[in-house]
Parts: sequence; C-alpha cells; structure tokens
Amino acid sequence: FMSDLLGGMAKSTSLSLAQLIPPGEDLLKTDTRKPILYLRSFKDDGTAAEQTTIPILDALITPNETDEQNLAEVLFFYGPVVAVGRPKEKLKPLGAARMYMGDDWHERITDLMEKAGAIIIRLGLSAGVVWEVNEAFKSQHLSKVVLP
Repeated sequence: FMSDLLGGMAKSTSLSLAQLIPPGEDLLKTDTRKPILYLRSFKDDGTAAEQTTIPILDALITPNETDEQNLAEVLFFYGPVVAVGRPKEKLKPLGAARMYMGDDWHERITDLMEKAGAIIIRLGLSAGVVWEVNEAFKSQHLSKVVLP
C-alpha cells in the first residue's frame, strides 16, 4: 500500500511540476538567450536516464528522471530548452518547454534552427527526425548540432 501511495504521490508531483513549465513560445519571449532546440522522436519521450561509464557524466544524471529531464536541467543554464510537443498531447512531460505546431512545423523548425545556440538531436528513424537531421545538414547548422 505505501509503495503505491508514494509512487502515486511522486507521479502527481511530476505532473504538477510539468504544468509549471511555460509553453515554449512564452519562454522564448521572456528569455532572450539563444534557445537550445531539443529534437527527438516522440517514441523516445519518457526514456529513462541510464548510467554511463564516465563518472563525470554520471554525476550529472539524476536517477528516476528521463534523459530529457536531465538534459533540460543542465542545458537551461545556457539557454531556454525547447522541443516540439507531441500532437494531441494531454499532459506535457517534464523537461524541455513544448512548442505545439501544425502543418507549418517544417518552417518553424528551420526558423528555430537558425535562432538556436545549440541543436540537440536524439537520433532515431522516425520520418520527423530524419527530416530534421537532413535540414540541419542542408541549412548548414552542423556546428550547432550535438548528439547525446
């Protein structure tokens, strides 16, 4: 019973904290630093952080958080971290501030790549990620790309 109760409380707290993260568009209006664009396949949302074999990196990883949460916590010191929100997402996850886009998402991603101080791409085989990687090459933004 206690483990179910504590687990439910932790989940509720995470969901409450996620609601405190402003929409990406609002964050970019108030934070004038260059944004950090986090691109990934929606299938990778919620992927748990894994320990590495590099002790200095392990010191930055918080157990029970997702890779995205860990990245956003560290990278926020350098700029606002934004990501495209999953279409029809009811509850936004902890991590990067979400920007919800329509059919114009290609143009908006290209614009964000131009403005970004860094582009973090979690490689995947989804059509969206493949397009984003190709766009980073085509738009000559490779100097900004980081592959976690």
